[in-house]
Amino acid sequence: MKLGNLIFQTFLLAAFAMWFGGFGFYVSFVVPIGTEVLGSSFEQGLITRRATLPLNYFCGIAVAAMFVETLLTWRNSRSPQKQIQFGLVLIILIMLAAEIWLHPQIDAFVDLDTHEIAGDYDQFYFMHRLYLWVSTVQWIAGWGWLFCYVVGKRDHRTERSIAH
Repeated sequence: MKLGNLIFQTFLLAAFAMWFGGFGFYVSFVVPIGTEVLGSSFEQGLITRRATLPLNYFCGIAVAAMFVETLLTWRNSRSPQKQIQFGLVLIILIMLAAEIWLHPQIDAFVDLDTHEIAGDYDQFYFMHRLYLWVSTVQWIAGWGWLFCYVVGKRDHRTERSIAH
């Protein structure tokens, strides 16, 4: 493996791990512990609303690297797995765009002075639920991309060992 490719693959995996692992840790531990300790979903939301921004940045970096990796390896693969992988990258990117759009929409309902929802609570709740569903779709697509990536690396190693 060439040094440039090795560096890129390391960067790709690190970026993916920061986003995907950070997201998993966030939803599995930070949100439940925050609610348990603070006792208020609104108070906990004041923290998590800020934590989602770095997660979205990490996702942007990861999805850019995932996109480049998919394009660079496209020509070396005759498998439909690459088309699926490319589709999953697009889904992750579209969901990221939706999260970036939704975040300030949701924030507009938050009154930081009174620590209350300002305006229509039902609309706030709908937008927040939509954000959670978008994040869930993105997370599922991330699992799919990871599976395709691992299968592609395994298939590539198998093809190389047969050729030699």
